[in-house]
Amino acid sequence: MDEETIAALIDKLESSQISEFDYANGELHLHLTKSPQAPVASVPPSTPTVASQAPSIDAPLVGIVYLAPKPGEPVYKEVGAHVEAGEVVCVIESMKMMNEVKSTVSGVIKERLVADAALVEYHQPLFIVEEESNA
Repeated sequence: MDEETIAALIDKLESSQISEFDYANGELHLHLTKSPQAPVASVPPSTPTVASQAPSIDAPLVGIVYLAPKPGEPVYKEVGAHVEAGEVVCVIESMKMMNEVKSTVSGVIKERLVADAALVEYHQPLFIVEEESNA
């Protein structure tokens, strides 16, 4: 094995997710190990700026969330808009089916926690709502 081949293998190892590489052929044995890198600082998941006691509208299933009925149309609900319980706030596409997500509370949408066309998980908060006081 020549130096160019070994250099190419080292480059491949460095640019891959493999941490070790062994090669044996007759009397030649090559063992390459990638030095561990310092862990990349992870950004903690964004937390709602509204108090954690505030109710949220959560994803009822896993899928891709769409904030508007169709591309180019206005979103169902803007931040600051009033929403009634049972009112559609977005849709989630799952298994080629569009599923309406309805608000479970009445109030004002204080924060949108997802971007349009984002992948959402089951029970992931989508919106923070400030409930209406019935006083």
